Amino acid sequence: MSLRPGAASRWVVIVGYSALLVILSMMPASAASTSLGVPDWLAHGIAYGIEAAMLAWGLSGVAVVRRPILAGLIGAIAFGMATESLQLFRPDRTAELKDLAANTAGAILAAVSMLVFGTRRMGRSE
Repeated sequence: MSLRPGAASRWVVIVGYSALLVILSMMPASAASTSLGVPDWLAHGIAYGIEAAMLAWGLSGVAVVRRPILAGLIGAIAFGMATESLQLFRPDRTAELKDLAANTAGAILAAVSMLVFGTRRMGRSE
């Protein structure tokens, strides 16, 4: 895999954010509830929309990736499936299809937004 100059530093941020999502998904349900007054579905949508955008941003620095937005979308949806699946191993958490749907919707909205508003700000002009 060939990285463009400066692209490796993007992945430090992306991995850190992804690790935060895993930590939040594994916290006890009482601690993980949103204290900001934001509905759970909206928090999921925002979190995985950001994940899709960050993955697309990171993948735009990889020379062999032709469609970083599509790859970021697929990666965010897969990551959302993985984090929901991890909750099956916590007795105080439940993996829910509505959370996966919100994750997916947020990722799709981010991908569509990136397509509509362009990719120049991600460091790649396609």
